[in-house]
Amino acid sequence: MAIVIRKEYQNKHIGRAVVKTILNRAREIGKKEIIVEIYSFNKQSQKMFLSVGFKKIDEEHLKIEL
Repeated sequence: MAIVIRKEYQNKHIGRAVVKTILNRAREIGKKEIIVEIYSFNKQSQKMFLSVGFKKIDEEHLKIEL
């Protein structure tokens, strides 16, 4: 799954809201962790995922325990 926010809608916390909704649903269905892949040059997206609790596991992967 990819989450893409059009340029004119970025920096309005839409992506953060989408990710939080996905995390809540993952908890509801019993997922224990989520790993995401974000290109290393995409610092803005990496920063957003870190802000909601993900931890960096390597240059392009982040993980959250649910």
